Amino acid sequence: MDTALPLDGSLWGTLLLYSIGENLKTQKGLMKKVAGLGGWMGDLTAFGNFWRDRHNTKFELLRYIDGTLVIKLNSSDNNLNPAVGFVAVNTKSMHILMQDAAGNTLRYTARQYNNKLYLRRNV
Repeated sequence: MDTALPLDGSLWGTLLLYSIGENLKTQKGLMKKVAGLGGWMGDLTAFGNFWRDRHNTKFELLRYIDGTLVIKLNSSDNNLNPAVGFVAVNTKSMHILMQDAAGNTLRYTARQYNNKLYLRRNV
């Protein structure tokens, strides 16, 4: 048998607030966990800017005889979104150099994970 609930809004308001509060608490916990793992949590504008900049970032790869791999980006260092990075595979014994459009060397941090090398610019 179903139980009838009052429709005056008080119970529903309490349930809704509780649900929103729990969701907010869960979301905050998730954000802290992601940030603790080095993930990025930002506002929606920054998120949109990242994807626009990622789309607009063009690069070419050059491999020299000595085995150096050069990642040459299409714009100057100060116009590059610092969150845009690269994933390189089959690079265990390879020296990697990252350059902006003017040929300036860019500093980056590299992390090896699951046979891939993740490159992130230092800014």
